[in-house]
Amino acid sequence: MTILFGFMLKNKSAHLLFFFFAPLLYVSLSAQERMDVKQGLTILEQRYSVTFSYVDDDIKGLEMSIPDASLTVEEMVDELNKNPLLSFRIVARDQIALALKKRIALVCGVVVDAITRTPLEGASIYVSANKATITNAKGEFQVMDVNTDAVININYLGYVPQSLSIPKIFGTTKECAVILMDEKEFELNEVVVKDIFTSGLNQKKDGSVEISKDDFGILPGLVSPDVLRTAQVLPGVESVNELVSDINIRGGSDDQNLILWDNIKMYHSGHFFGLISAFNPEITNNVQITKNGTSAAFTDGVSGTINMKSDRWVGKKINGSTGVNLLSADAYIQLPVTDKLTLAIAGRRSITDFYRSPTYKKYFFRSFQGSTLNSASGSGMESDSNFLFYDLSARLTYDFSSKQKLSISLIKVKNDLSYAEFPAGQNEENSRQSSLSQQNLGVGTTIQSYWNSNFKTEFQTYFTNYDLEAMDRDLRNDQSLIQQNRVKEASLKLNTTLKLSDKFLWLNGYDYVETGILNSSDLKNPTYQIIQKKVNRNHGLYSEISFSHGRTYLRAGVRGNYFERFGTFLLEPRLSFNQNLSESISVKVLGEFKNQSTTQFIDRNEDFLGVENRRWVNSDNSTIPIIKSKQVSLGVAYIKNNLFVELNLYYKIVDDLVSESQAFTVQNQYDGSIGNSTTNGAEFLINKRFDKSNLWFSYTYNNQLYNFDSIAPKSFPGNFDVKHSLFAGMSQSITPAWKISFGVLGKSGRPYTAPVENQETYTDGNFTRVNYASPNKENLPAYLRLDLSSSYILTFKNFQSLSLNAGILNLLDKENIIDRYYEVSKEDETKAVQIDKVSLGFTPNLSLRYHF
Repeated sequence: MTILFGFMLKNKSAHLLFFFFAPLLYVSLSAQERMDVKQGLTILEQRYSVTFSYVDDDIKGLEMSIPDASLTVEEMVDELNKNPLLSFRIVARDQIALALKKRIALVCGVVVDAITRTPLEGASIYVSANKATITNAKGEFQVMDVNTDAVININYLGYVPQSLSIPKIFGTTKECAVILMDEKEFELNEVVVKDIFTSGLNQKKDGSVEISKDDFGILPGLVSPDVLRTAQVLPGVESVNELVSDINIRGGSDDQNLILWDNIKMYHSGHFFGLISAFNPEITNNVQITKNGTSAAFTDGVSGTINMKSDRWVGKKINGSTGVNLLSADAYIQLPVTDKLTLAIAGRRSITDFYRSPTYKKYFFRSFQGSTLNSASGSGMESDSNFLFYDLSARLTYDFSSKQKLSISLIKVKNDLSYAEFPAGQNEENSRQSSLSQQNLGVGTTIQSYWNSNFKTEFQTYFTNYDLEAMDRDLRNDQSLIQQNRVKEASLKLNTTLKLSDKFLWLNGYDYVETGILNSSDLKNPTYQIIQKKVNRNHGLYSEISFSHGRTYLRAGVRGNYFERFGTFLLEPRLSFNQNLSESISVKVLGEFKNQSTTQFIDRNEDFLGVENRRWVNSDNSTIPIIKSKQVSLGVAYIKNNLFVELNLYYKIVDDLVSESQAFTVQNQYDGSIGNSTTNGAEFLINKRFDKSNLWFSYTYNNQLYNFDSIAPKSFPGNFDVKHSLFAGMSQSITPAWKISFGVLGKSGRPYTAPVENQETYTDGNFTRVNYASPNKENLPAYLRLDLSSSYILTFKNFQSLSLNAGILNLLDKENIIDRYYEVSKEDETKAVQIDKVSLGFTPNLSLRYHF
């Protein structure tokens, strides 16, 4: 394996000449005798009666060319100094000092398939945050100004990653290294479209979209990567209430998404009650988003799957980063404990108890508007509140051998809120005190074993614990209400993958999941207590065949689910098919049956201080049935000259929905009506990449209809029936270090239910209630938001860098109404009061991040 380390090339023409003449250089240099450096120095010492002084570790494993014997000592030293890694200096008449150079002007190489020797275009070459590139159409790459102790990481989807140290692995020859990449034994689903919207956002053959952290570019409005906000740039994926963690995939509610982090199921995904993703992007290396055609290995998530993974490769060097923005501070470090053991830790914490920035105030108002906290204070009352959040993620990776790997992952996410209200001038002993705590702790283990070149097993276990608790206490009247929602889930899973041939993979597996959910409310004075606890145990068996050859990709499987508590068995077929009709046109067909036995009930204003009004519940297969979905989609794509155009049509049915889980308002909305939703739509995307810019436009048509026999009328628009949604934008590289991005998001207003005109309320026993008209008959005004981001990277020596990012959400400060509901007026019980929740206004943010 060889490489050329040349002098700095200052223009593209020089680069081309460099690569053109590389073979000629090889021919001329290959004639020189090459040998181990130490052996070569011994020959030169005898030939010239000189002594070389050096450190053994500096030359270990390196090679050198022996200069011609006719040269003088000075000429010989000049010739030796052409070595790109070593520096020679005459310190006395018969003494020459040898040292390893600290930096190299240029490193280049050619990345090819190990078997076919085909150049691999688009391979990721990563040295540090500010020293990264990709290979060109010939598989060539160059990295300038590199430390000799650097490690060059080479990644290409579908191939085994390589981490190559410069002096120890590349050697010291002077032509570009030919780097052979071995194809992954068990990867058939390679990328077909790279860098949708921004770099690092790629589409795979099975229709899923993959986000790669190392390559990830800038998106409008963001100052750092956010996994869940990034997902919402995809057509068919959005949030009707603007929450980052409340994602609606093709008309589904958020609880219909399966969210995994290192194979751990997460029941909580947001900070600031949904405005910020709870997953630290520094340790989350790869994200795969699937809307349809899910692998049979996954269950739950009848609308979609968001599968996040940290990097499980054992690192060779310490690296990390630390950063701060106007909401939080964070740090990440990866420590190679031994050659086989790596520990990675990432932590993030809000800075709101030290500094309440204008950005924090915008987020606080958006989170708590309409809640008990924002509406309780009245004349003559004072209040005090405190809110903080943090998350901690860790991964331990151990390579038993080249064939067996162990990884242990941990994640903890927490939000804490306290609130006190008291008469002006009095102490807090005469106050109303409220608190809310929300957290998710998950621990998972994965063991991968490659028994031979054709057979692999993967054993996974995880435990996850979600806990939501709220307390509302009136100390003067000795009244209190404590509410709790707790989920405890444990799982074990075994996957076996058999490589039948270069074209066929056969996946088989079993998983077991035990889920216990507790819901409780404890009211004091008057005394009232309710505790509900249900435990479900589910078994899954699945089998799946994958085929990839030429222009055809097919993955077909079936999954059988057995629900132990109910004695119920459900069969779920899955399909993903992609066919290239020509070099530039392809079609895909996706289909799936799925189910889930957990859901969320929503109480608009009463649960958990009105801040977090959703609680998880387990299915009882009766009043809360198992949710089932069926979906099919058809797509066609055109790819040529960095232009990507895609159109997808889809149809989805979700059966056995409970009205409390969908958040629409009707009379007797908490009576447990059971129905279904049908959704059909179209997704259109056009993306054009130029040398320094990237343009995109996406449009989604979504038509959702609810069907509930016990509600009049039986059919009405769904709560996530946003008919039209578009996202257009552009990212531009002003200089290699300075990038900007802007985008506009526009969509139809979501449906809502208005009260009956001139008869807005009615009496129900001792209660007065809102008298609602036909459900979801009205629509909110259209939504429009313009976002802007800018990023600048300062590079330093030793691969260190400082990135400065600025972002503005809602640049035009447009007041978008995202939700509307009604309450009985306290002044006149014959009237209903309209309550509107509005989006974030003009919200700037700044971040500073240091990479090392």
